[in-house]
Amino acid sequence: MAMGLEELQLQLEKVLCEVSEDILVKLAVFFKLDEVKYQGKSKLSITRVLRREIEEQVAQIEDENQCRVFLEEIRGQLIEITDKEAPPKETGNKELEVLKQQLDNLEKDHQKQVEALQSKMEESELKATATSVSKPTTNDLKSVLRREFKINGQIGEPGQKDKLTFVSLVRQIESASSKGYSKTEVIDGVIRAIIPSMQLRSYLETVSDLTLPKLRAILRSHFQEKSATELYQQLTTIVQSPEESPQSFLIRTLDLCQKVLFASKEAGVKIKYDESLVQGLFLHSLETGLHHEAVRTKLRPFLQQPDITDELLIEQMNIIVSTETERQKKF
Repeated sequence: MAMGLEELQLQLEKVLCEVSEDILVKLAVFFKLDEVKYQGKSKLSITRVLRREIEEQVAQIEDENQCRVFLEEIRGQLIEITDKEAPPKETGNKELEVLKQQLDNLEKDHQKQVEALQSKMEESELKATATSVSKPTTNDLKSVLRREFKINGQIGEPGQKDKLTFVSLVRQIESASSKGYSKTEVIDGVIRAIIPSMQLRSYLETVSDLTLPKLRAILRSHFQEKSATELYQQLTTIVQSPEESPQSFLIRTLDLCQKVLFASKEAGVKIKYDESLVQGLFLHSLETGLHHEAVRTKLRPFLQQPDITDELLIEQMNIIVSTETERQKKF
């Protein structure tokens, strides 16, 4: 049965951890990496570089079969390099058996390590409960086993199709911070998500003392995001387009309202807009921006409620438009 992509990638990571530093260097030469990335580096550093290189290339391959072929090629290259360094065998069949045995041993060792760590986690929890002395927690041990932080999606040029938006990217950054990832892990994850050929990535990789607020400011500039003041002014003048339905206009206005609040919370913003102020402007702009008089008249009582929720407003808009459409069909 064909090996799954995740299982194959996991086995490659195990082998990378087990082979010698010389083999890692030869694999780096196979990938044509810059010498500065592995010459004179420790085995752990070279392993991280190779793992990131493999993950980046896998992320760029959309076809699953091509991805499997790529991983099998790396696996074959590792076997070839290991074979050259190993003592000569009597037959090719014995070499294959030895390699299979090594792979089985790696899988067994990995399972034993996981079980050992789980056992230590349970022991630590029991000791912490019994003694009230500060001991390693389950979260501490889980942090050792967790995978490195990765951004879901790619960062491309502003407005590029199928690439991340600034708001989506910031949401993932904030989520990672709330899950306990360090600032360095988050920053590295964001940089790895940038398309390798972009100058933005090259620039960020060379910036010293890069902080999260500084990174967010650079990304906001890259995405050409408008300031809170510009968005607030845009909200004051928003109107329904001739070909736009009342429901679509409502969603567009809600989106702009949220963008004002989001931009107002960014670090370094000189003018911050209170949520109640933005809500009031939103309700006023929605009423004055609607073209259809009958829809505006029926919706007005709800727009006079400052604390009305978005979902209730959307529901009432749908009811009003549906009723008005039915009425027009009768005449």
